[in-house]
Amino acid sequence: MDMQRNGNSRHSAHIISGSDSDLKTDTIREDVDRLRETDYLSKPPDGMFMLESMPEPTAEAIPAPGAPTKARSTTSLITRLLADVTSAPALMRQTGVSRQRVDQILQRLVRDGKARRVREPGPGRMYLWFRADVSATSILRSYRKPMLQGTARVLSCLNADSLYSMAQIAGHLEMPYHSVAARIAQLTKIGLVTAIKRRRPKLVSITASGLAHPERDVAASKAPASDATHNLGKQRVEFIETLAVLGEARTIDVTAALLTEWWEPRQALSGQMMHLLLQTGVVERIDGTSGRQSRYRLTDAGKRTAAWIARTRPPPVREHLESKISAFSARRAAMFRENSRKHTQASVPTASEGAQSPAQARILRALEDGPLTTTELGLHVPDLTRHPWTIHVILKTLAARGDIREAGRRRRPKVWMLSNGGQ
Repeated sequence: MDMQRNGNSRHSAHIISGSDSDLKTDTIREDVDRLRETDYLSKPPDGMFMLESMPEPTAEAIPAPGAPTKARSTTSLITRLLADVTSAPALMRQTGVSRQRVDQILQRLVRDGKARRVREPGPGRMYLWFRADVSATSILRSYRKPMLQGTARVLSCLNADSLYSMAQIAGHLEMPYHSVAARIAQLTKIGLVTAIKRRRPKLVSITASGLAHPERDVAASKAPASDATHNLGKQRVEFIETLAVLGEARTIDVTAALLTEWWEPRQALSGQMMHLLLQTGVVERIDGTSGRQSRYRLTDAGKRTAAWIARTRPPPVREHLESKISAFSARRAAMFRENSRKHTQASVPTASEGAQSPAQARILRALEDGPLTTTELGLHVPDLTRHPWTIHVILKTLAARGDIREAGRRRRPKVWMLSNGGQ
């Protein structure tokens, strides 16, 4: 009614576009029809509305339907949004109108020479829209494919220098676990997130590129951080801490640095742990080193993991680790020298003169008293063999060399005796 108080006649399109309210088009049309039914408005020519008390307008006073008195707000908004490259679905979300209406406006802007479109780079078939006065080359060079809303939520809930498990992210965002896992895989592929591969749960953290991503919402609520020690395990955490402090080290050096009074080197399983860290991408072998003397160091993911661990517990002191490594090396060298001296000074019987190891010599001395089974011979060398199957390898080696021979079986175990009958 306020628009009609000046007595001017208006098309229905002019009334809708000139309305300052946030009402939808259908609501305005219903209000106009209600005013006509109550005789507040009249509609003498087709498509024209005027107050009931006003005389009929002349043909010159009726504005042309193709020339609205005020530009449509959606068209102006889309024109402003086309200053940056965008897509039709993005315009639909930003304007709140239907996809059909967005397409109509874009096609009209293209016909008027005010907008252009190009194919999205890559395998996608979506069109990118922008103003006609913008260079297409510069648009394609600076274009970054928009992130899906769910992926942006996952990226926004991660904080710097923190470790998160997949279950914690899924619970915080109230999203299915498999959906979070798929989005984390996408973010890892483009370098916005780094992941530590474990069976369960999978631990992730945001990278510097992810922190600087324009679609990351800094104000979004963050997921609760995970306890690195609890998720990785005590032994794995100690290995990562030691390599972070030493920079690079051999497996035996890490074993010596972590050695305690009750923890023997044989129980440390350092080789298995180092192999596991290699598989998970936390540790890498230094180029130019191979074999038993390989040296290892942390990867970028391993360094970030060490930083996460340092936030919850203080790292070990480098001087303390180096002193433990030096003491272990000296004790190990002294042990080897003592064993060599005892082996050299030992009175070896004639049958064991050709033995190539202390275990072989002890087996040959035991067989001088008579035939013995494999099980009985294994009881003579429990401190010289690291694996129960080593006794079988030693016996096969002595038999192949002709020092011993098989004398039969006592139930299932084989019976062995000296080849020269004990001479």
